[in-house]
Formats: sequence, C-alpha cells, structure tokens
Amino acid sequence: MDMWASCLWGLGGAAAIEAWALHEAINAAGGFPWKRRGRPRLAPYAVAVVIRLSVGTVVTAACAASHQVAGPAAALAIGVAAPKILQQTFRRIPEVPPIPPAPTGPPHAAARRTLIVPPAIDPPAARENAPGRRRERRGR
Repeated sequence: MDMWASCLWGLGGAAAIEAWALHEAINAAGGFPWKRRGRPRLAPYAVAVVIRLSVGTVVTAACAASHQVAGPAAALAIGVAAPKILQQTFRRIPEVPPIPPAPTGPPHAAARRTLIVPPAIDPPAARENAPGRRRERRGR
C-alpha cells in the first residue's frame, strides 16, 4: 500500500475518533461544550483536534514507512489508536535519573566534600622515610 494512501487512512481514523469524542461531549454538555459557561472556548478544542489529527497521521506514516501497514483497515486502526500507541511506546523507555543539584558555597568546600582521602599514614614512619631526608647513622 502506498504511504500517502496509508497517511490518508490514518488521518481518517484520527478524524473518526475525534468525531466520536465530539459527539460524546455534545451529548454530555447538552450542546456545544465551548458554549457552556466555565468551559474552554472553541480555540482550545480546535487546537486539540489539529494535534490529534496530526498525531494519527504521523504515527500511521511511520508505520507505513517501516512496512507495518498491510491495508486500509490497518492504517485506519493505527490512526484511531495513535495516542495509545505513543503512550505505550514511551512508557517502555526507562526514566533518566535526575541530575543532582550543583553544590553551593565556596568552591573549596565542594572539593573537600568530594575529595578521596587515602588511608592514614603513621606520622613517625612517614617522617623517617620522607624523600630527601638524611638518614641518621646509628651506633656512633
């Protein structure tokens, strides 16, 4: 099936589900929902419809480009289910752990907190074995 034909079928599926949602909203509100007091005006509804139609078309185009669409019924179903397909796809992506906040205070305080300190050295032994130190002769 041609990709452009698949896109049109996907657009049709997205339009069908939007028409069904509008039908339910009209029945629930007893008229156009954007004409009710306290409800959003027509512009937000129109933007939501444009987004839904775009999502249905783009997801169908992606499926058609990867040869996952066998016919018009499949393209129509993908257009209808596009939001759910995206939701399930992105749910499988693991969350990235948050970046810890930057340390506050003077710069040396942050370095002190992250400094790795070697194990303690016995001070008398360190003094005796220090480089450049002259060794004392014993027994004289």
